[in-house]
Amino acid sequence: MHSALFIAHPQDDDPNWDAFLEFVDARLAPSKGVTRLAANVWLVNFHHSPEAFGWLLASANHQKVSYGFLQFEHPPQWLPVGFDPTSFQDKAA
Repeated sequence: MHSALFIAHPQDDDPNWDAFLEFVDARLAPSKGVTRLAANVWLVNFHHSPEAFGWLLASANHQKVSYGFLQFEHPPQWLPVGFDPTSFQDKAA
């Protein structure tokens, strides 16, 4: 497996959501293989940061935040007319 899309599903007015985000942001900020695509969506590259997926799963389970994930066998191929989220992540570091 190359990567996975991790999608958390916060419930309305869930105090655990803020705790989940705080923990995840602190753990994943220095990880080069993780790109946050939206408020509740992360793209995790297993070749660069295999532990990041574990942090997301563990934190979601601990805070009782529901989630799902989609596995990718090959690297994502971004359309040339769009943008490559990993390019702006590398520039921010």
